Amino acid sequence: MRAGFAAATLAGLSGALLNLVEHAGDAYNPYVDPTLPLAFSVHSGPGVYAVLLGSGVSRAAGIPTGWEVTLDLISKLAAMSGKAQEAEADPAAWFRGAYGEEPDYSRVVDHLAATPADRQRLLQGYFEPTEEEQEEGVKTPTEAHRAIAHLAAKGYVKVVVTTNFDKLMERALEAEGVNPVVVSTPDAAEGAPPVQHADCTIVKVHGDYLDARIKNTPAELASDDPRMDILLDKIFSDYGLIVCGWSADYDLALREAFKRSRTRRYGTYWVHLGNEPGEAARDLISFIGGQPVRTSGADAFFGELLDRVESLEEYGGSHPLTAPLAVATVKRYLSEDRHRIRLEDLVRGETERLYAELFEPELYPADASAGMTEAGFSRRVEGYRRRTEVLLALMITGCYYDDAERSIWSDALERIANPPMIEGRFYKPLFQLRNYPALLLLYGSGIAAMAGERRTCRPA
Repeated sequence: MRAGFAAATLAGLSGALLNLVEHAGDAYNPYVDPTLPLAFSVHSGPGVYAVLLGSGVSRAAGIPTGWEVTLDLISKLAAMSGKAQEAEADPAAWFRGAYGEEPDYSRVVDHLAATPADRQRLLQGYFEPTEEEQEEGVKTPTEAHRAIAHLAAKGYVKVVVTTNFDKLMERALEAEGVNPVVVSTPDAAEGAPPVQHADCTIVKVHGDYLDARIKNTPAELASDDPRMDILLDKIFSDYGLIVCGWSADYDLALREAFKRSRTRRYGTYWVHLGNEPGEAARDLISFIGGQPVRTSGADAFFGELLDRVESLEEYGGSHPLTAPLAVATVKRYLSEDRHRIRLEDLVRGETERLYAELFEPELYPADASAGMTEAGFSRRVEGYRRRTEVLLALMITGCYYDDAERSIWSDALERIANPPMIEGRFYKPLFQLRNYPALLLLYGSGIAAMAGERRTCRPA
């Protein structure tokens, strides 16, 4: 049994090591399920991440964008003037010719509604559901809104920045028993309580639909009031960001707010549809060092994020790390020295997790020889290999790429190579098998260090 086991183990070990070293040399793939570390960060740091929602999230609920509302209002204005056919092809151009001014939201609304009450009735149909729409779930909070609200009710999200004019986020929060502070004007930005002191704050950077001063044209989106800038600067500097549904194509002022932030305490996760974000978003992600997250939709992304955070609550917050994600994470941390502490915490945390799993006393019965078959022994070997996979991926990647004089790799190996003593009787083959995980780590890190020509990582 031992000869066959040794041959099989050697073959399996060689294949696993070659595969992991090969993957460690691959270019960093930014789409290796980044919701895993995000879920862990959100769970371990309640209130650390703010959410930025763009028009894509509200459009999924059947809410039009501000520009779409403006164009439809122009069409209504043209129809009232008997010029519907002239405005049909290009409502904006018709408005410029007819009124000699740019077609922004507030000007068009002023031509159609003289009083605030008239304005509210005029706009209500675009943003508020009818009874029929309510039954169909149109213009009501989406799964994404509800998931964010649920995270807010648990204290994980305290700030929501949005370019949308609707009240979907407010309604989702109220349904969870959260009464948010809503900031939709520069005056409110100046007078609002500090965001860190409120249970939840919604910052509507382009305004609310009930206020005719909302912003939606390129000229309006080119700059913000200094009072709103101050609030955004604080949020973008003090909080991590989860961006969803925002293309960054037209919001010049909001793009500049991202770029002004010199001190980013936490990361930015940019959720997008398709293979990659648009050009404006890609440029901004590159500038701020953000993490693109590909998804099938906002509902799926925030629903999954909520599920994973709640799973961490249920199971005590252990890090849901996988080997491919471990490789990507180490590469990202090694790319900048400012991530050194995070890298060390990651490796030490995974080392202690593995140590606790490998060396539980109940795994080593006093006498298991009568029931220990070759198949059972092989299952124990495979269990060790699976448990060691994440730390092995961390060490292979680190020892392949790491140029620094760091002891974290040798410390991890030393920890796993020195299991606790077992008192009394024990089944010797299982006791000796406890060295197998350390052997995997030794060979994996050693081969990777030699392949990467890293002298400092080679085991002594």
